[in-house]
Amino acid sequence: MRQLFSYIQKDRQVESLVEKLCHRFRTTSCERQWRELAFCLGELPWGERATRRILDNFCCFSDKMADPRLHAALTAATQRQRKAGGGAELKALLDELEERLDVAHRKGLDEGGQPPPLSPSQPLPPHSQIR
Repeated sequence: MRQLFSYIQKDRQVESLVEKLCHRFRTTSCERQWRELAFCLGELPWGERATRRILDNFCCFSDKMADPRLHAALTAATQRQRKAGGGAELKALLDELEERLDVAHRKGLDEGGQPPPLSPSQPLPPHSQIR
């Protein structure tokens, strides 16, 4: 994927992909797919306009932020974008995005987004029969 993303040079192409990836979160139900989409978002070189697109489409993936790996991937992506440089406006947008990510992550955990881990004394749930 990194090699494919290296061919994307124009901001419009990045914007379009960012928006499509954000909307893709709505149609996925598997945590693995969420993490893969977050990886793809992180590999794209965000500019100011692409970051605005992510903020505009934040509702597409905010409900999935209870997953700690998804939260970590998107937070790491914002950190990479911050290190890549940019103006004061981009830094302000990245700050807002990180704040929204943290708030959505805490809200998802408070609402019981992740099941509690099984303790050693708890029996495993029964397996469903395969037909």
